[in-house]
Amino acid sequence: MSNPSKIPVDAGPDWVDKHVGSSTTFVRALTLSTADAQTATLETFERAAAGKAPAAEGECDLWLLKIAAYVIEKKLPPTPEVDFDLLDETLRSDATRTHEVSSLSAPSASSCCGSSSRGA
Repeated sequence: MSNPSKIPVDAGPDWVDKHVGSSTTFVRALTLSTADAQTATLETFERAAAGKAPAAEGECDLWLLKIAAYVIEKKLPPTPEVDFDLLDETLRSDATRTHEVSSLSAPSASSCCGSSSRGA
């Protein structure tokens, strides 16, 4: 490693392999898409190659996550796809009212598997 302030490009896949897991996991959790996560992770490492890596090895993951957050922020829509009103309406809908739905833990006798209508 000739320049400790840059990503050790001469280290090659070993350095990338060491740090790509945490970056990819972070990006995948925020994008909810493997394809988008791969694209954003690639851009993260491209931007990191142009920047200055922290001198301390333990700070590299945090530095990469900050870059990944910036990349994702640019790619995500400015407004969330689900707003509170839609979520509230969905959660209050009839299909989710558990007090109005019969319990699966105490099924009625007619719906049991061993009902008397079964032939012997």
